Amino acid sequence: MTKLNNAYDVAIVGGGPGGLAAALWCGDLGLRSILIEQETELGGQLHKIHNPVTNYPGVETANGTELADLFVAQTVRSEQFAHHQGAVANICKSDDGFLLNLSDGESIESKSVVIATGVRRRTLGVPGEMEFAGRGILDSGAGTGVLAADSWSRSLAAAMLPWKMR
Repeated sequence: MTKLNNAYDVAIVGGGPGGLAAALWCGDLGLRSILIEQETELGGQLHKIHNPVTNYPGVETANGTELADLFVAQTVRSEQFAHHQGAVANICKSDDGFLLNLSDGESIESKSVVIATGVRRRTLGVPGEMEFAGRGILDSGAGTGVLAADSWSRSLAAAMLPWKMR
């Protein structure tokens, strides 16, 4: 197992908005951090927002990717920041902090760890649900509504909305 530079104060697992914010704060506090993200792009689920983002204080962007690009640009300016693309296989407590073993065989030592892995969409577990996944129904993370490609999908989507939203 190969060790990456292990002089990190903070290892951050997850490259979405939470992980990027943690890295930004680490830089402001003079802490040496490494952000570990398994995807090729930082920004997490922001890349799934294709509509204008108008409800983030002080910023309006054409879509989530544009907002992610702003977050990344601000974060990488810190000389204290490092980024590693890969997945964390496990995290073990060590004498000096933590040892993060990555799925690519690398390992990282850090004094502390921030877990910012985001959310996973839950499924309802109803018959036929998986057959309709990716076929025109988009759910909203803000819980404000559902977009559907056709009238049948809109009817199904409306039936799946929580009662309080109707």
